[in-house]
Amino acid sequence: MFVLEDGRILGKRVITSTLVSQGTAILGDFGQLLVASFGAVDVVIDPYSAATSATVKVTMHAMHDVAVRHATAFNVITITAAP
Repeated sequence: MFVLEDGRILGKRVITSTLVSQGTAILGDFGQLLVASFGAVDVVIDPYSAATSATVKVTMHAMHDVAVRHATAFNVITITAAP
């Protein structure tokens, strides 16, 4: 049995990301993570800057914040190779 098999470790779902450095794992109860949205999504339609290629640029901006309800609900583990 592999450590990571079928997207799970010991039956728990695993999500991988390139935003976390290699050898680092973040473990936690993500039900303790709070995500807040501020205001509405701002949509900007720009028909001018790419007009020579007959395309319209659509840009969306949103403001969000993230907080942790209980810091003890999360752990960061760094795995290093043995010398």
